[in-house]
Amino acid sequence: YDRALTINPSATTALTWSASANTWMGNGQKGVELIQRAIDLSPLDPHRYYFNAIACGAHAVAENYDAAVDWGRRSMRENRCFTATHKLLAIALVLSGRGEEARDIAADWDRSPEGLVVAPDGRTLYTTVAALGAVGIVLLYRRGNRLEAVLFGSVVAGFFVFNASFTPPFGGASPG
Repeated sequence: YDRALTINPSATTALTWSASANTWMGNGQKGVELIQRAIDLSPLDPHRYYFNAIACGAHAVAENYDAAVDWGRRSMRENRCFTATHKLLAIALVLSGRGEEARDIAADWDRSPEGLVVAPDGRTLYTTVAALGAVGIVLLYRRGNRLEAVLFGSVVAGFFVFNASFTPPFGGASPG
């Protein structure tokens, strides 16, 4: 990332990945500096939650535990479905001596889908999701240019995010 930043010191992607790499190598203060530059350069970035999660981890490694908790909470407010933040925030809370708060975060962190199963017709996908002890089954199928999701169970299925160019790995229309 250093080479990319030499070419373009304002490249927020390079700053973000460099901050993450430095943090995971134990250079928390360098990670803090790099991610703060990325945030300053792109304050309205649609992936701000990701920047904030990296700031949470960087501050935790730099032993700025209260700052780590603040950044983790910001990230959670912006995107509760980004499970990396749950983990980083739980770690920051434990390191700051707030283990009970960490239990609340840990209990809520995995709302991601489990493995996918392709139906015998090759047009439908099934998966399970779990949240707070409830499990649901999700049926995914293509209807025209849209991917439809039908939930069977009591779990909110707001975690499916597909961009405009998403092409599901199956064809056909509604199975019904």
